[in-house]
Amino acid sequence: MLPHTRPGGMAGLLEILVDQGGRADLHKLADDLSLEVDALLPTVETAVLLGALRVEEGNAQITPEGRPSRKRTFSSAKSSSAKPR
Repeated sequence: MLPHTRPGGMAGLLEILVDQGGRADLHKLADDLSLEVDALLPTVETAVLLGALRVEEGNAQITPEGRPSRKRTFSSAKSSSAKPR
């Protein structure tokens, strides 16, 4: 079972990591976001379980699966717009 987190929170976390070169110290990141690290952990844990992040010694690193892909985004939008309503 996944930890309780919002999809937008995870997308935001991944976007921040991409903007920071794909990696960040979780304690510094939480401080920058004015959060306790404990508040950030459910989102980080979910991203790890889904294969979007790796965490080692307090440092989060985005995986290739966690990086935004224009092709993936376009394919998702294309398939959802092709569905009949």
